[in-house]
Amino acid sequence: MESEILPPSGGKGTLVPVGGSVPAVAGAERKRGRKKAEAGAPPISNRETMAKGYVERLARLLAEKQELAIQIAEVKAEAKSAGFSPKAIAMVAARQLETAEERDRREAVEMEADQIMAALGMLADTPLGQAATERAAN
Repeated sequence: MESEILPPSGGKGTLVPVGGSVPAVAGAERKRGRKKAEAGAPPISNRETMAKGYVERLARLLAEKQELAIQIAEVKAEAKSAGFSPKAIAMVAARQLETAEERDRREAVEMEADQIMAALGMLADTPLGQAATERAAN
């Protein structure tokens, strides 16, 4: 004869067989998926591990950047105390690092800026501007 299933006394919706030793429907079945973390410690996901790595790397790079900025300021101060223009020194250093493509783009922009300045009469007070003005007058 089949065992009859009755709700346990005081239980909420859990059914157990009458006279049987194995619960028919109970919370005893094993759930699949991740194991629960130990009490008090939140689970660490792969995303959290990755984010932590990115944050640590970025913090290290920012610290290095700050150290480099201090060193750059020291070099500029040394150049200034030796009588050089720090801006000129920085410009020459930047130009040394330019690629041919970057130099071509910069020169094209400078040429266009010169043309605009000439059209606005902003070069009239330079020797080249004065020569151009005299030539145009003749």
